[in-house]
Amino acid sequence: MKRVKEIRDILNKRQNICKEAPGWYRWWCETERAERLLSQLPIEDQNMLHHKTFEGKDYVAIYFGISTKGKGLNGRLKWHICQTHRPSTVKSGTLSTFRQTLSALLGLKMIDAENEVNTFMNDYCVLEFENTKDSADAEAKESQELNNNEGYYYPLNIKNAGKTPKNVRKKLMDLRKIAKEF
Repeated sequence: MKRVKEIRDILNKRQNICKEAPGWYRWWCETERAERLLSQLPIEDQNMLHHKTFEGKDYVAIYFGISTKGKGLNGRLKWHICQTHRPSTVKSGTLSTFRQTLSALLGLKMIDAENEVNTFMNDYCVLEFENTKDSADAEAKESQELNNNEGYYYPLNIKNAGKTPKNVRKKLMDLRKIAKEF
């Protein structure tokens, strides 16, 4: 597992994270903080979430994504980490899904949430990622993760998230709609 712990370093230096090739990534959040973050969602069974321990700390997998185009995985990760919450970005819907959802779950308007989202990601999240051979491999990994037979799901995934309960996805979309308002 590759781990990006200090999100601030990437924000400050705009450094590369991995190769500019297709790949997948998974955001993990410290379990205690994830429980607070996800408390607004109708999650009926915490055991349906993917848990793992890294360096003695317990984490919950909250989001899974892939990149198949453009600057590949490196560009996608930098976009999630370094994107700014400009009015045009929020209004057009091009703010990353991950940032939109964190803004909403933190109870903030997206336009005002950039610093708080950056701080949350840096203080409570770790990022696992891997470049793949090609786009087809990244897409296969996404299908495997979002429709797994292990029983877990990623609570912040909406699109292609077959395992994420519909009522959880609906609540996320409702919260994001409120957080997007100016």
